[in-house]
Amino acid sequence: MHMDNILEYLLQEEHELQFLSFNESIAWLIGCQFVERAQKDRLPITIDITRGAHQLFHASLSGTSADNDEWIKRKV
Repeated sequence: MHMDNILEYLLQEEHELQFLSFNESIAWLIGCQFVERAQKDRLPITIDITRGAHQLFHASLSGTSADNDEWIKRKV
C-alpha cells in the first residue's frame, strides 16, 4: 500500500473512532466491555483508560503483574 493511501486510511479511521462525548461513565462501560471480552478469551492483560492525568478505569486480569502497570505508566 502506498504511503498516501495509508495516511488517508488512518485519517479516515481516526475520524470514525472519535467519540462525540466522553466521560467517566463511558470510560467505565468501555472498560467493563474490554474486561468481559478479555476474560472470555482468557487474555492476561491490563486495561487502563486515562484522560489527561485522570485515570478513569483500570483493571489487571489474571496472569498480569506489576510490570504491566509500570508499562502503562510510562505510556501515559
